[in-house]
Amino acid sequence: MAISLLVLLFLLGAVSLASLVIYSRSSLQPWRHLDFHPLEEVNGLVPPVSVHPVVFGPDPLVTPDHKTAASANASDEYWLSAVPLGNGFIAVEEPLQHQLPPPIRYKGKNVYSVAVFHQLHCLHTIMASYNALAAADGVMKPEHSHAGPTDKIRRSGPHGHIDHCFRYLRQSLLCCGDTALEGQDPNSDDPATDGTGAIHLCKDYEGIKRWAEERRLVDKHNL
Repeated sequence: MAISLLVLLFLLGAVSLASLVIYSRSSLQPWRHLDFHPLEEVNGLVPPVSVHPVVFGPDPLVTPDHKTAASANASDEYWLSAVPLGNGFIAVEEPLQHQLPPPIRYKGKNVYSVAVFHQLHCLHTIMASYNALAAADGVMKPEHSHAGPTDKIRRSGPHGHIDHCFRYLRQSLLCCGDTALEGQDPNSDDPATDGTGAIHLCKDYEGIKRWAEERRLVDKHNL
């Protein structure tokens, strides 16, 4: 009797495992025909675009001079030039036929946000908040330094390093052009997105991290 019970439990376990494998394979079936490329849209709903080399460098209009309203307005207009009409929200027909989060319902359509424009919006919002604080306070208290392998602080003035970070991150977002489609914010009844549930095609970050650590020059570890 004990042996029969063990055999029965073994068979049940085997069936459960087989079912799990079949389910896992079937759940991935819709993507099997796709040739994934980092930062493209997983369903192929956003067409691929050409790739070309871009040299990162000075981009003075990204940040204002922290002195005049004219400079702040010029910076805002420059940021706006990177945003398409419609702010990057598009309609998708039959979203249930694709691997997508729930859509934003707007004007009777199923709407999604293209990730890169959401990312730019967030970075600009952070920069605008920083600019407002800097204008009210007059100067940043902590000393900041550009990234480097040593602990030496290379002074760049009260705004220099922060301005560099906004400029550098903006260039990085425009370079990567993440086209994942983002749906409805699950915590809001308004038609809006916070990016929750979107599927991004990402590089293996842990692999990149391991590769860099294996080739490190020093054991320094901080931000």
